[in-house]
Amino acid sequence: SVNSFIHSSYDRLDSGYVDQVLIHSPDGGRNVETYKSLLEFKKEGLVRSVGVSNFGVQHLKGLEEAGLPTPSVNQIEFHPWFKRPELVKYCKDKGIVVVGYCPIVRGQKFDDPEIVKLSKMLNKTPAQILIRYSVQSGVITIPKSGKPQRIKENSEVFDWEIPQESMDVL
Repeated sequence: SVNSFIHSSYDRLDSGYVDQVLIHSPDGGRNVETYKSLLEFKKEGLVRSVGVSNFGVQHLKGLEEAGLPTPSVNQIEFHPWFKRPELVKYCKDKGIVVVGYCPIVRGQKFDDPEIVKLSKMLNKTPAQILIRYSVQSGVITIPKSGKPQRIKENSEVFDWEIPQESMDVL
């Protein structure tokens, strides 16, 4: 249950609160009920921020129609092959922060001609190009890596830009 999960997380963290909890994905008719439970923990001070993950516009509207506060975050898959412009616009219009996971597409698009071209032109790795694409699109990006060199490389995307014409192509 949500209750036991929050309490066990709270106990394990031993910090006095949980920074943020997300509903991992929409669950039919239970979204409103689950979201209300998480909001109660926020009200009690056990949780600082409540968000969602993998929610589409219709799921977010369901929370709104139930009269519930807007989620702080919607964590979604985001990259040039999965842009979801309507969802991103809806979130931004409602003040919901968009957090994009899977920005490097599990490395499956590193040989895409446009990615290869930009990598050479900008002297950046394909992963850096893809992460920068998300950042430049206004999406908070959470690339995954357990290798120190890749973590360092992934963080080196803030002092340069992809030219707008290339962003448009991507």
